Amino acid sequence: EKVRIEHRFLHTQGLLPCCKKTGCWLSRVVPEKHPRPGSKPPSVCKDVVSVERKLLLPRCQDMIKPAHVIEAVMSYYSSGSLPPLGTPPTILLPGGELVPETPIQETVAAPPVSKTPLPTVFDSTFDHASVGGKFTIFVLCYGNYADLHRKCLGHLLATRNSERLEIRIISAAACQESLRYFEDLLASGRIKRHYSHPDNPGKYVVMRRAFRDPEAHITTRWLIWFDDDTCAEKPHWLEDLARTIITNPEKALIGPRWSYHLEPSQREWIRQGSWYKGLPFRTRRGDPSPNGDHAIFATGSCWAALTEAICHSDVPDERLKHNGGDVVIGEQLYQNGYLMKNWTPHKEVVRWSSVPRRGLTEKHFGL
Repeated sequence: EKVRIEHRFLHTQGLLPCCKKTGCWLSRVVPEKHPRPGSKPPSVCKDVVSVERKLLLPRCQDMIKPAHVIEAVMSYYSSGSLPPLGTPPTILLPGGELVPETPIQETVAAPPVSKTPLPTVFDSTFDHASVGGKFTIFVLCYGNYADLHRKCLGHLLATRNSERLEIRIISAAACQESLRYFEDLLASGRIKRHYSHPDNPGKYVVMRRAFRDPEAHITTRWLIWFDDDTCAEKPHWLEDLARTIITNPEKALIGPRWSYHLEPSQREWIRQGSWYKGLPFRTRRGDPSPNGDHAIFATGSCWAALTEAICHSDVPDERLKHNGGDVVIGEQLYQNGYLMKNWTPHKEVVRWSSVPRRGLTEKHFGL
């Protein structure tokens, strides 16, 4: 059975020549001074680095930094596997005495009590310079699926620290029940904007219009995209996203990572884009290659991106209508120098694509 609290494995397999396909299993960085008689010679690592106090470490171990460990430890709490610490238990010693609490030593006079409510413990996470304090989230709601729309938006409104979300709804051929629900949310101030389309012109058509609203520019550092079949059921999901951003400051696209094989006609279609910069296409693993024929992208149901990267890369391409746009967005950002971080790939934080595909079906770009 699946264990209640899974291990977090930190490894560098595949990142060095000595561990391209498997672990090396070498046991030492220096030979034994006094080997036991008859014992086999020890297997000694030849790729070592010197750290403080002349300590030698295998390079693969040195590549695992404190930030990686901190992220792994905090993931137990952000995923809900472990609850936060509560009130310390009272410990009764064998003689019947209680262990007294250690008094807090005051070094300065206590400040006067403020009547302003204290911020939550997560405020510093959202106020980090890499995050920017708040997110703009766009939610695409399509068709006669009022229950699905209420479920998706209900989870967002119930998100812990939901005041850090500016919610904008895009509706396409939505039913009357859903439209009334959206207008009620707008009138109550719980959402910022509702872009209503009586028909369904295509996902990336309405996305492009919403991203370029001249009356309500995106002012947050990051924007988030949700299809209506994305369920943010875990109330901590936004904190997990914020921590992922902080620990990956070089990444501009965050979401479940996928690769897509590009046909020759699709590669030519990409080359015709105004945003194409001539970078080589990639391998399935994501490495740029002269013979590359893959694009790396985040699933279209759930992703977050730097607003600056979206604007600079002209996302989404104006030639897109509905299918395959997520692949193109990944390539647009890559061509303009922006990197991606894999996040919630197994739906462990956010349950994306929770229902079968609906709506328009068309050939992918360039086919």
